[in-house]
Amino acid sequence: MDGHRFQLDLDNLSTWCRDWRLTLNPSKCHLISYTLKRAPVVNQYTLCNETLVRCYEVKDLRVTMTHSLRMFVLIKRSCNSFKSVKTLKTLYISLVRSRLEYCSSVWSPQYASHSDRIESIQKKFMHYLSFKCKSDYVSYDETCSFFNLKPLSHRRQILDLNFMHGILNAKYNCSPLLELIPFYTPSRQLRRRALFSLPRCRTNVRKHSFTPRVLECFNMLPQNVDIFSSFAVFKTAVHEHFSK
Repeated sequence: MDGHRFQLDLDNLSTWCRDWRLTLNPSKCHLISYTLKRAPVVNQYTLCNETLVRCYEVKDLRVTMTHSLRMFVLIKRSCNSFKSVKTLKTLYISLVRSRLEYCSSVWSPQYASHSDRIESIQKKFMHYLSFKCKSDYVSYDETCSFFNLKPLSHRRQILDLNFMHGILNAKYNCSPLLELIPFYTPSRQLRRRALFSLPRCRTNVRKHSFTPRVLECFNMLPQNVDIFSSFAVFKTAVHEHFSK
């Protein structure tokens, strides 16, 4: 259905150019499909009664775009002459890390194999930065600390905590989630005061869902972290904890 509509759009474009006496050169036009599917749907399209040639990468303004949209490969190919660490980090954070963290509170992985697979992308970038700076790659954690980047697993925890702070402080109007956050009321005085009560979970899916996961994460924070403080103060305290 989508392929048929796209062909109709190409036919309309061809008709409009012919009516306005604009000449198109189909031999200079190429077709590329952006997808991560292993077996994508491949259709043939025509422009001015000529079949468009399909390609798997295209270069525009010295930027090579592949059919799989692998942004890290794009950075390495197109920015090979860049030497500024700040510039490379900016490109990585805006084009790669932002995609790895989008809506992470919903899909945050529960299995270590899945988490390691995501983390491997940033590990490759740490190796790349170390190579560009001609410095030795000691370990992943030390390299992240050297370049002032946190591991992706820590960042997902920080994003969970920031989202819960927004729920409890009425930044997000989400009463169904607010009802799922129980406060812990001990019957006697305890040394360690857990702010939230952890729900009982019978399955791993429930245990690693957002509410139990973020409540357990907050209870492990130091006592000086106040969930009801301003967002700037809370964010700074959380970042300091994960930087240790």
